[in-house]
Amino acid sequence: MLGDTVDLGDEVLRLTGIYEGAPDSPDLSRAPETARRLASQIKAASLPAAHNELAQQILEKLRAPKRFRPRSVMAEIELARKLAQRLIVSAGENLNPEALVDAFTHRSARLLQPDAIEEALSGAHTPVDQIERLFAMEDHLVGEENKKKLASYIRAKVTANTTVSYFVRGSGQPLERLSRVTSLQARAKKGGFPKTDKQELVDAFDSLGLAILDATKVMDRVAGSQAPVLDRAAALLKLSTTGVLPEGDAGPMRELRAVRMMESDEARVAAASPGGEARCWPCNSCSLSWPRRKPRARRRATRPPSAAGRRLSVDRDRPASGVGVLAQLVQIVPGIDAAVMAVVKAQAHGVAPHGIRRSDLHA
Repeated sequence: MLGDTVDLGDEVLRLTGIYEGAPDSPDLSRAPETARRLASQIKAASLPAAHNELAQQILEKLRAPKRFRPRSVMAEIELARKLAQRLIVSAGENLNPEALVDAFTHRSARLLQPDAIEEALSGAHTPVDQIERLFAMEDHLVGEENKKKLASYIRAKVTANTTVSYFVRGSGQPLERLSRVTSLQARAKKGGFPKTDKQELVDAFDSLGLAILDATKVMDRVAGSQAPVLDRAAALLKLSTTGVLPEGDAGPMRELRAVRMMESDEARVAAASPGGEARCWPCNSCSLSWPRRKPRARRRATRPPSAAGRRLSVDRDRPASGVGVLAQLVQIVPGIDAAVMAVVKAQAHGVAPHGIRRSDLHA
């Protein structure tokens, strides 16, 4: 009835097309006419016993140790995920969803054996390619324990000496390598890994980013350049706002250095000079004593020293997002860098200017 099939994957696809009652399914295009006729009868619900037998045949094939796609581990994983989605949607009394999940979970576990992982990584010539290929496997695996095991493979690959050497002393600019680490970390955060394993992956990528910073002295070169102090502080902050640095210890390290620069005597003089306030606007609630002009009247003492002159206000009954806060700051402080600097400076001293919630500053 099924005809000649290339592998077990094609056999299960044809069984699935018949079970779904889809005679026009592409999976049955090369099957004998009897398969399409049976699918039509299943669609008409005229052969319930045959429908039950098809369900049992599918479960039996899923539990078989034989692979769907013997020639490619990645094709195997992709087909398993595709079949899981289709069968769970069409499952009924004769095809228990829990039995399906259990069958696919055991099949996924067999694909995480060391020899299967080695086969999946064959042809991936760089650590980045290998990590991305492991992440691609995560999209198609079923079962929390399997995702946990895959996370351990990824973590081992990230912390391997070859990976660290590739990112720390590899080709390309340091910021390019940092950006790649950050994008891989974002992929780990987006994945469906268990919470603990996900955090361990995030920390592993953060440690890798710190290793790059330590070896290349990127922040030291920025902080020690001949640029004006406020520009140097803004450049440090831009490392985060542009998504270059990974999440973790690298971010607070950068913010601390930027805030220390802004607290220096050189920064105070720069802020007091013409145009300095436009580059780094001090919030009115901040505990720092920044040089500024004496207000003409008491009622104007709380206004930002900006040419825009419009006080930042947020409806206290309607929480503002972090992006909304920055958008309003930009209206007062020209440039996104100066706006971010104002937020970081306010947050560092535990204050929220003009009624903005501290949680909004963090966002």
